[in-house]
Amino acid sequence: MSGLSRAYGGTRIAVRGRRHVHAGATAYVLDRRLSGYDSYRPAVLLLTGSRPAEPPAGSTQVTCRATRVRVLTLDDVTLVCPLGARGASGTDARPDYPPESWPESWEGTLVLPESRRRVGVPADLAAALAAAGVDADQVGEGHLRHLVGYVTEAGPGPTRAARVSAAVSAVRREVGGRPG
Repeated sequence: MSGLSRAYGGTRIAVRGRRHVHAGATAYVLDRRLSGYDSYRPAVLLLTGSRPAEPPAGSTQVTCRATRVRVLTLDDVTLVCPLGARGASGTDARPDYPPESWPESWEGTLVLPESRRRVGVPADLAAALAAAGVDADQVGEGHLRHLVGYVTEAGPGPTRAARVSAAVSAVRREVGGRPG
């Protein structure tokens, strides 16, 4: 659990959810869509059961179960997907708190990492942004990831050059910079 305990220092969000089975597949759906948070990131879910856990008499501690999850926010729903326990080799094994033991409905705290996910900006895009007077750190993380993907899908040549130009124009509209 040492990996889990390190993750407890992130952003904490109170959540409620339910198990949803459809066509033989099980999903763990939050009651409300999370917005403003990075999707597809690993996090820690501290489950307190189907209702808030009451600490034992005289205790200030709340008993909960912790498990690693991946947070997926889609159009109108947020899912948590249990991940395995992190083994010594860095591979995922059985989840810390197996989802089949989760109650039908549950609540707890989702602990999201606070660090920004690093986005590797290709040299040609970075140079074009710098020439336009734009610092890549000014661009929203999700928008930057989208633009980097858009540019890197194209191989070297005129298509990529056109995409770099379009990306710089889009960033200029978002954050400003020198006129083109």
